[in-house]
Amino acid sequence: TLVYPAIAPATRKKAATNLDGSLGVQYQLSPGKLLYASFSRGTKGGGFLNAPTSAATAAYGRERADTFEAGTKLSFGRSFLNISLFQTDLSDFQTALFNGTAFIISAVDARSRGVELEGGLQVDDHFRISGSMTYNHARDENDELLVNAPKWSGNVNASYDRDISTDLRLKAEAGVEFRSRVLYTSEAQTLGFGTDPTVALSPSGNPYGRINARIALGDPDGRWELALIGRNLADKKIVAYGLPAPFVTGAAVGALDLPRTVAIQLTGRF
Repeated sequence: TLVYPAIAPATRKKAATNLDGSLGVQYQLSPGKLLYASFSRGTKGGGFLNAPTSAATAAYGRERADTFEAGTKLSFGRSFLNISLFQTDLSDFQTALFNGTAFIISAVDARSRGVELEGGLQVDDHFRISGSMTYNHARDENDELLVNAPKWSGNVNASYDRDISTDLRLKAEAGVEFRSRVLYTSEAQTLGFGTDPTVALSPSGNPYGRINARIALGDPDGRWELALIGRNLADKKIVAYGLPAPFVTGAAVGALDLPRTVAIQLTGRF
């Protein structure tokens, strides 16, 4: 039995005309206070499967995204706060899911909507706190979660920067990046979501909070810098992806993201 059976030679072609663009308005309430709203449309062209089972099913259509966004941008001296509401309507959203033998592209309508917050607080001349957070409710027309679309994501960071002598500058920063659970394949194929235990085998991306840090000493003019960098300092085990195992019925494969990583970086500018 051939995994990819031969098909008769055939010629297929596609033609498309798309009109994409954006339109926005903004209103300055006062210095440092802005309201805005925008609409944009983007199109991803259709194409042909790399490994079709027949010439008749080789083609897939275009994907279109209409995005509405409204929000405000506020500044307070050297600090700021941005708030935005968004909604993206996807027509014929192209999803490529691996079924164990091939990637199958399907087209469904979907909607993603939520809120984004971004801010920065300049505590004094040397110390700054910043961060961002996104809430994203993303589901398709069958009320299923979209792949690679966590409900919550964001980061919080703190940084310190000052000269400690006439020839030496200290820079230090630490932060946490976080994300809620995410699917790497369909709900039906994902553990904890699919109801058929012979199909629902693939792991999901677990929620995490990853701690990163960097401390550096260098020339105040930026000509050289020596930095110690740490990533995933708490050594969290984070699932990077999960898929049905190729050509093995009843199995799945996955991989973990990088463990705790420490590096030394030397930078010179001439």
